Amino acid sequence: MTASLFEPLIVEPVEGARARVCLIYTGGTIGMVPANPDNPSSPNLAPASLQELLRYVPGLGEQERIELGLLSLREPVDSSSISPAHWLAMAAAIEEHYDDFDGFVILHGTDTMAFTTSALSFLLNDLGKPVVVTGSQLPIRELRTDGIHNLAAAVSIAGYPANDLPCVPEVVLCFMNKVFRGNRVTKVSSASWQPFDSPNYPPLGRIGAQIRLREELLRPLPEAGRRVRADRELATNVRVVFFHPGMSPDELRDELLNAEIEGAILLSYGSGNGPDAAAFMQVVREATMEGPGDSPPLPILNVTQCPEGRVEMGLYAASAGLLEAGVASGLDMTFEAALAKLYWVLPRFPVGERRAALQRDQRGEQNEELHDIRFALDPGSTGPITSAEHVLEGNFGRQGVRRAYLRLSGLALAGEPASAGVARVSLRARGTDGGTAERLVTEIAAQDLPRCGSIYEDVTALARDVARPGVALQVQLQGEGGALSCDAVSLALYTDVRR
Repeated sequence: MTASLFEPLIVEPVEGARARVCLIYTGGTIGMVPANPDNPSSPNLAPASLQELLRYVPGLGEQERIELGLLSLREPVDSSSISPAHWLAMAAAIEEHYDDFDGFVILHGTDTMAFTTSALSFLLNDLGKPVVVTGSQLPIRELRTDGIHNLAAAVSIAGYPANDLPCVPEVVLCFMNKVFRGNRVTKVSSASWQPFDSPNYPPLGRIGAQIRLREELLRPLPEAGRRVRADRELATNVRVVFFHPGMSPDELRDELLNAEIEGAILLSYGSGNGPDAAAFMQVVREATMEGPGDSPPLPILNVTQCPEGRVEMGLYAASAGLLEAGVASGLDMTFEAALAKLYWVLPRFPVGERRAALQRDQRGEQNEELHDIRFALDPGSTGPITSAEHVLEGNFGRQGVRRAYLRLSGLALAGEPASAGVARVSLRARGTDGGTAERLVTEIAAQDLPRCGSIYEDVTALARDVARPGVALQVQLQGEGGALSCDAVSLALYTDVRR
């Protein structure tokens, strides 16, 4: 892959070098020149070569004694033409030259820069060196260009040993006065000098007269002795569905029930809401539970259309159907990170593990992890007490429970006189030492059940007390005055992410 897309590496030696940085050029605005060299005022632009671009920054790195390695795509491209094949090639190039450099700088166009930084964060396993992606809003040949500043700052961060800066062991996006985690950014402007923002995570650093990095926000270094490994495969057919007023169930069916696709993203309203009409939910259930055509059930990831905030399915009725259909929550991921993560997860995890993998933090792309527990109720139970149990698996001891919500749908009380009865829902926990804890979650009068057929209750306090690996959680339904039944019970445990 590297040999087919990249030119051979060229090294610009610097006497007494204190650091070595590999400069990887893909194209983009920073290197744009007139498509017709005989007409410098031509409005049509095309990518220049890396050597031509560097003529505008003579001596780059020499003052800091940073030696540069130059690696360029054989055919530099506008970033609107970047594809997953380019992501794989960039990751492979970093793996190939990893031992020879202290850090890497990727020059890239801004249009798809956030997609690339997100994808590289997933593709590069055990990354222990800086991979700094940058570009510019104006070509580097322009008098008012921002390209020289961005490139110089990126080289300084990647060549950290020469500047007494901390090592940044992750993929970052460096632009104007800020350094962002690569899988937390989204492009918010096509005209501003700062076209990127990180709506749900603070900048990792700021660039002024000095470069100041917040070490407490950085990803941890990999374990000693581990070397970067670049994944070699991504999904090839992922569909993005944008919910919009006027959308019909048939449109959704055409998008999701397509035997060629491997996974899909729903760009939903607000906190993860979509049209709650039965016909819409039927299409989603067919996709997630049966699969399109002869293919297995379709992994679907729910991501909010809002730049800031998070998906929280079940909070509103408009998202309850998606939750019950098994759609994965995108939590507070950007669309760019969610798309890259779906591309990466599909070939990497078995079918039964994909939903959990999508909701688990992989590279610092989200602030929480969601452990979504489904309780299997006995469909044949007709007594006044029904219960279901689940044994917890996960790192709850190290990752504190932030929030926990219990959701029940289809609650009904049968018997005579059912109208005078009471429905009680309790959550119990039985620890590995035999100790138990119990809390009454809710108590509902029978006449209110038609209105409260679905309940969504905060059980954070109990979950914080008892959530540990091996603890058995039990949901108990008790009907007084009749048998209490329920269609589905789930528990959402939101846990802290370790950077």
